[in-house]
Amino acid sequence: MQHDIFLVSKKDKSIKIIVDTKYKLRGNFKGDKKKGITQSDLYQMTSYAFRRDCSSVLLLYPNQSDILSEPDIFHISNAHQSQVIKVTAAEIPFWSRLGYKNIDHTLYASLVALLANLSTSQTPSTYFQLQ
Repeated sequence: MQHDIFLVSKKDKSIKIIVDTKYKLRGNFKGDKKKGITQSDLYQMTSYAFRRDCSSVLLLYPNQSDILSEPDIFHISNAHQSQVIKVTAAEIPFWSRLGYKNIDHTLYASLVALLANLSTSQTPSTYFQLQ
């Protein structure tokens, strides 16, 4: 298995982002501790990140409605806490009840905002530790 996209900054080679697209809905994730992300997806993404010495992972899910949910952010560390992985799970627009007329613009704007947020420091909403 392999991640879908691996981005490396041209200016600073230490800035790396793994992007993985999921072709499944997260379901009713608002009350879920893991926000609809399966344990296997979390382990898969963190193993990719640890292998690539990457500290940011972006999981992209298809939107469930015309109103996109706010991204969910997790911080995962290895057992020795020598590396912390920031996992962002987000919905992006693949469809709209209003049609596909502006979907490309909305998709582009969503991706730009998500990638910009990966480079800023945010307070973790959830913190996990891999054993």
